[in-house]
Amino acid sequence: RHAAVVWVVLPVLSCSWEALAPSGYRASCEEGFSNCTLALIFLVLVHQVRAEIAAWTTIKSLLADPELVVMRQFGVLRSRVRLVLVGMFETYVLFTDLQFPFVARACDEILTEDWHHTWRQVPVFGEFVANQVMIVRFWGFALIAIALVLLLNGGLGLVCMPFAAEDVKAATGLDGIPGDVYVGWARAAETAMMPSVASLCEEMAAQRRYIVDYKDTKTATKAREEVIFGKLDAKTAAALEDYNQDVAAHVLCAENAHFVMFLLFKVFV
Repeated sequence: RHAAVVWVVLPVLSCSWEALAPSGYRASCEEGFSNCTLALIFLVLVHQVRAEIAAWTTIKSLLADPELVVMRQFGVLRSRVRLVLVGMFETYVLFTDLQFPFVARACDEILTEDWHHTWRQVPVFGEFVANQVMIVRFWGFALIAIALVLLLNGGLGLVCMPFAAEDVKAATGLDGIPGDVYVGWARAAETAMMPSVASLCEEMAAQRRYIVDYKDTKTATKAREEVIFGKLDAKTAAALEDYNQDVAAHVLCAENAHFVMFLLFKVFV
């Protein structure tokens, strides 16, 4: 729900404000975006804190006491406050990004001319880009950039959220919540600007990667010793360990996909 507030409601309200507010309360070249629009981000941040508390409490209630001890030892619980603040700053940065095209439009004559002049000095393709700048204008490029951010970060994240719910239904009846479900929750938390919840889910996914699958314990112990003395390679020894290899590979694949999406859409974009 909060992800929809961030990626749908906030952009719609920002555009509506600039379209319907009196001219004195819109973005200007001299003062930037109107201070009145800070009320929008304040309401979103209040909603974010409430949603984070609900999500954190729900996820934490699913953990057993030994798992809570592990989370505490790894510092996941201790880092919650810091990550909540990071999530709030991320939301505020998105808000300023949404306001930037409107401020750029108010300063269109200055910014577009300067940008056009700069591109004309670039060899080979500078003249072509300079011509496009005069057509699209500087604020138009800024609008395209923020639209891509909304589409890739928000749109794809919102589309993936229903799949996390389907994974939960598929896991009904199993012994505990599988690691790939926690990965899906982590992806949803990142979309909702809740890195604290995402961190908790990511660490739980790592913990659930190894499901005990009792084999020949004596052979597994001997294989570990032979790896130390160089008599056996690590890959062969891993195949003899007392955990489900298929589950571990499936969770690891889900984690890798999650981190690749995180790097592409939240870091590079």
